[in-house]
Amino acid sequence: MQRYDKALADLNRAIELDPADALDIASRGETYRLMERYEEALADLNRVIELNPVDARGIASRGEIYRLRKRYDEALADFNRAIELNPGYTSAIASRGQVYQAMQRYEEALVLATSLYDDPAAGLCGDAPAGLDEHPEHGL
Repeated sequence: MQRYDKALADLNRAIELDPADALDIASRGETYRLMERYEEALADLNRVIELNPVDARGIASRGEIYRLRKRYDEALADFNRAIELNPGYTSAIASRGQVYQAMQRYEEALVLATSLYDDPAAGLCGDAPAGLDEHPEHGL
């Protein structure tokens, strides 16, 4: 357990001192996610979003937990909202692609992956990831 318990103790203390510190709450939520304590992570990230409804990172982090829990519709809604708030948020775009893939919406996943690799601002230019053209059964 990569010292998560120590991190949680420190974050709990910081949150006791300032219960409205969204950064500390988000950090604790991420720590819970890494520990696979998803309900606690969701509670923290919901609080972050309550404190700052336009926090793209908090929204995308909650989307990641939904993705891990196979709550794909909720994950997709969060990733879409995070991207709406920050159109260049490449990790949210990539995560949205993972959700599309999990939902077997392969064409949308391929379009996203291609756009990331074709966009110089994304910093991923070059060949598309291996395997994207290896699913002829899906018409890609």
